[in-house]
Amino acid sequence: MHMFTLFERKPMAAAISAIFSIGFMVFSAHAHADCVDNGGGSFTCTGNTSNSTPITGSVTLDSTSGAASLNNQPNIKIINDHSAITQDTVSTIQTNGNNAATVENSGNIIVNRGDLVISEEIVVSEDVYDQDGNLITPAVIIPAVIEPGLTIDSGAFSADSNGQLLNNGASVGVASAIRANADAATFNFINQIGPRPNFAIFSAYFPSVQATGDYSAALYGNAAQINITNKSLIANTSYSFTLGDTLGEGHWAIANYGAGLTTLNNINPNQDASGIQGDIVLVDRNPLLLAAQKNNPSLVLAHAANEVGVRNSVINNGYLAFINGNIYLGNGEHVINNEAGGYMTGNIYIDQRDAEIIDVVGGVATTVGTVSGAKTFTLTNNGTFNEGGGNEIRVDDVVGSLNTFNFNLSSLVPAFNGGPYYTLTPSNFSTNIFTNGLGDNTVNLRCFPPALQGGCTADATLQVSTVNISSNTFFDIRTLNVAGGNVNLNSNVFFSEFGAITANTVTIGQGYNFYGYFGNYDYTPSNSPFPAAPDAIGVINANLINNGRITVRDATLVVNGDATFTDTSSLAFRILPTGNGKVDVQGGTGTFSNNSTLIPTFRDIYIRSGDTFTVATNSSGQPNIINSGIVQFTSSDSTGDIVLTANNAIPQILNPTKAGTNAVMALMNAPSTDPVIAGLQLEIQGLDNQELQRATERLRPEIHDGVIRMVLGNTDRTFGILENRLVEQALAGDKKVSVASLDSNAGAVDKPKASTGIWMQGFGYQGTQDKREGVDGFRLHSTGFVVGADRDIGADQTFRLGALFSFAGGNIDNSGLTDNNTINTNSYFAAIYGAWDMQDWYLNAAIGGGRHVIDTRRLALGRVATGEHDAWQFSSHLDAGYPFQLTDELQFIPVATLRYNHLDESGYKEKGKTIAGVNGVGRAGDPSYTVTPGTPIALAVDGKATDSFRSGIGAKALWNLQQDDWNANIGVHALWMHEFGDIGQTTTARFLAGGSTFNNPSVDIARESIVAGASVQLTGNDENDQVSLLASYEAEMRDKFFSHNMTMRIRYDFDKGPSYIQRANHNKAALLAKIKQTQLVNATEADINAIQQAIAPVSDASVAQSTPKSEHEVQIESAVSKWVNALANKNIEMYFNSYASEFTPPDGSTRQAWEKKRKLEISRDGNAAIKTSYLTITPNGNQATAVFTQTLTDGGQKQTLLKALDLIEKGGRWLIVSEDGFVIQE
Repeated sequence: MHMFTLFERKPMAAAISAIFSIGFMVFSAHAHADCVDNGGGSFTCTGNTSNSTPITGSVTLDSTSGAASLNNQPNIKIINDHSAITQDTVSTIQTNGNNAATVENSGNIIVNRGDLVISEEIVVSEDVYDQDGNLITPAVIIPAVIEPGLTIDSGAFSADSNGQLLNNGASVGVASAIRANADAATFNFINQIGPRPNFAIFSAYFPSVQATGDYSAALYGNAAQINITNKSLIANTSYSFTLGDTLGEGHWAIANYGAGLTTLNNINPNQDASGIQGDIVLVDRNPLLLAAQKNNPSLVLAHAANEVGVRNSVINNGYLAFINGNIYLGNGEHVINNEAGGYMTGNIYIDQRDAEIIDVVGGVATTVGTVSGAKTFTLTNNGTFNEGGGNEIRVDDVVGSLNTFNFNLSSLVPAFNGGPYYTLTPSNFSTNIFTNGLGDNTVNLRCFPPALQGGCTADATLQVSTVNISSNTFFDIRTLNVAGGNVNLNSNVFFSEFGAITANTVTIGQGYNFYGYFGNYDYTPSNSPFPAAPDAIGVINANLINNGRITVRDATLVVNGDATFTDTSSLAFRILPTGNGKVDVQGGTGTFSNNSTLIPTFRDIYIRSGDTFTVATNSSGQPNIINSGIVQFTSSDSTGDIVLTANNAIPQILNPTKAGTNAVMALMNAPSTDPVIAGLQLEIQGLDNQELQRATERLRPEIHDGVIRMVLGNTDRTFGILENRLVEQALAGDKKVSVASLDSNAGAVDKPKASTGIWMQGFGYQGTQDKREGVDGFRLHSTGFVVGADRDIGADQTFRLGALFSFAGGNIDNSGLTDNNTINTNSYFAAIYGAWDMQDWYLNAAIGGGRHVIDTRRLALGRVATGEHDAWQFSSHLDAGYPFQLTDELQFIPVATLRYNHLDESGYKEKGKTIAGVNGVGRAGDPSYTVTPGTPIALAVDGKATDSFRSGIGAKALWNLQQDDWNANIGVHALWMHEFGDIGQTTTARFLAGGSTFNNPSVDIARESIVAGASVQLTGNDENDQVSLLASYEAEMRDKFFSHNMTMRIRYDFDKGPSYIQRANHNKAALLAKIKQTQLVNATEADINAIQQAIAPVSDASVAQSTPKSEHEVQIESAVSKWVNALANKNIEMYFNSYASEFTPPDGSTRQAWEKKRKLEISRDGNAAIKTSYLTITPNGNQATAVFTQTLTDGGQKQTLLKALDLIEKGGRWLIVSEDGFVIQE
């Protein structure tokens, strides 16, 4: 968006004209109070003068006596006397004196020696027409009143014999609104701007400095230091806006010359149409003389020493400010900064040759001296330069010149009046730059748009040393003529067929892509009415150094020069049926570094092994080749060109399986006439490495051992459940109970009845196989149940026979490259089994068979292939164990197992469909989802037979917790297994659409595995039968495999209730007696037998044979009696006095807490009768142990406990130091 959109996009001249109309209001001349009226239209101002009265005439700002300033107030005009115009020097304001002079203008300062408009045309009334369009009354118009000006004929310049400039034979000079003469050390000009009421109108006061007429300047002079700050308008209203060199026209806005510095700050604080119109001339010699010689180069003119000197300059063009006109500079140091939002529309001319001081005598010119400046120029353009195109920069450079041209394209223009960003500076560069080629001339083109919004365009002739192009997006290079210079491309470059770069050397930077026009081949069908537009790329007329990437695709890049591909470079091209892209090196040689890279691709062509393709003519080298896919290329330069030779092979870097390689190569052996196979071949050749790797493993049938592992896993679960049941039966038999009765009169345990059991157990099984030997892993899941029935056989019930049936449903989901492949199974299995219990060890065996229904699904290349087949299974299973009773609660059982399984899988033929949709894999509901019956990836897979023979050795540990009416049995087990069979079978297959048969070797199996698990069983009884609930967990581990399963079982055993109760009572009594007595008195086995004998019923014979009691025994018996009486009488004090201070409470609490608890218990108890019997005392010095039975009778309830007290003698008293007891009868 152009800035003058604010003003209804008026042309620049129209906008300026609107401003000028403000300044050309007619004012009457009269005396000025602040300046001295010298008479004859001459005024002199000294000191600090403020002018508030219009002036017509000539004003001298005199700084002879000190610094002087003139402040021209708003809406006040100072203008020359038009009636006194002449072709000689005319100034409205001029300086005099060597001190600083300052003009601050808020009004209008004008010089005019052209036509002067006294009054504008006035339309009194418009034409009046009737309804038929006939003129009734013509318009009434008062014509404008114009006072004619003075014309200076540019063709009438001449010189006298002394070299003085004449026009039409008379002296001629410059008309200036303000003239800063050389005697002023510093001249400051500030063009102010008035307040702006709103943005719909211009400022209420719009100051200006204007010049009108031939060879005139708004600001003119050769003061040593000239500082210009323009906030409104500096203009030459006669400027022609002619495109090209206009110095000779003499319509200058600013013209400074001679030794010194001009600083120009052109700003637009109110965002009006503020700026400069007309040429800016900042040169080393008198501009009028240069203009005359421009018009008539044969003129012999004198250039006086006082008018020749190095003029340096700094020009800053600010936001929304404009410079409409050419800029002329000399051989000094010059800087131009055009800020974002600034506008510059003219040319720039720089003459860096030494300025000559010339004397002329008798019409003969003599150079008497030269003036030489820094000869540097720097242009930094962040705004708009040459928006309309066709402009130029011309530099007469010399040896030692240093010129830099910075163009920042697509820069963000700041907010307009606080609003949002609304535009970018132009993105196209078309400024031509011409030099003599003698200096160091550099052009920097930069394209860094915000948010990566598009790229930039370059189309220009640049006669410079170096062109640097950089961007964060791209450059579209059309014609770039840098003949004799170098081009550095640090940007992505779009180089269409219309592009041409001419230079000594073109260097493509590392990391950047140089690419051409990509035609419509990829998306135009063969029957399209639109003509084919092939890929195309331009021409490089230069030596090429490529450090980046050149993408020609199907096109040919012509390089008229040498072409060097460095270590970091690459060339990307494509092969089509019509040919391949390449680099054609003409008029030079191509050199490819051994570390350079070729990136081939291809489309719609079947590439045979041995096919060759030329990718670089007149070139040598052994570049690396990025081979992505099945077509692998090698290169050779033996013919003088770089030629690629193709070979079809799956890259080993992809680590393909042998089966995958065989499947793909079965398809790719040779071109096929079958369109289905041919299409698949083209598709496979078009895959990159990642896609090919996936397709390779998906085109083959499944080769992992998932199916046999699923079958073995389900079988192991079934037989494992059975084995646990049979072992439990063996261990829980009545004959295994060995209990020492606490009561010799209790009698023997009844002989158990033969039992029949039915049982059912569910299981869940899942495992994870990681990738192994290049074959994808899988996750398998299976759930099922087992139901069975069995019965004891034989008089001694050492045999048990039964039968079972199981069902399991499972699925195998692949991971990795084949993650969309699945296998579903339904398994049916039946077996008969038996158990032989041989007292010290047991033997369990089973034999059975089953059938499995297996569904497979593969997904490859957007196609689905499904298959269904069955498998028959034969299995046998043998387990043996030898239980060790480590304690009455803990058993340890070494175990061994042999397992054989045979699986016979049938062959099958896959069916399939082709899916189209998102990314080639559609989904239901997707509008692009289509399914076509049939698929070329369908296979015919032959059957296979697998034998598995495994042995195992391990152990179990069982811990039994017995209570009155329930039992808990906790077990752990571990088993090491070894596989002797070969369950990894090689299968054969072929594609149904065609191709040869290929082998599919399976992954080598992992033969060693470890199985470990744990179980918890709870058992209870009803009146006659026994019920149990089992939960177990088991895990299997082998190389990169882990599985685990859980089972749940409920079991009901008929006629087991009575024997269970008897066994429970005996187990409980025996365990408690033995363990507690051992804990209390640290007794030996002999001690325990003695205690049991002591508490047994006493016969008369034994009483008669008893020996007298010792003194200690009498004392201890008395202490125990007192303790019992205190408890029976609830004598708390006597009860607690029976205990020693070091007494340890049996529950592990503190003495204080124990006493508090016992007080509460004793107070709550009823009036129970307490009787002790069978007291046995074992003295040991000052220590003793007393064991006895204690019977508590309370109403109809009776409880007998076995009590044990440890006592110690202190001060003649026996005190209790520990106490324990347990119930033996209720």
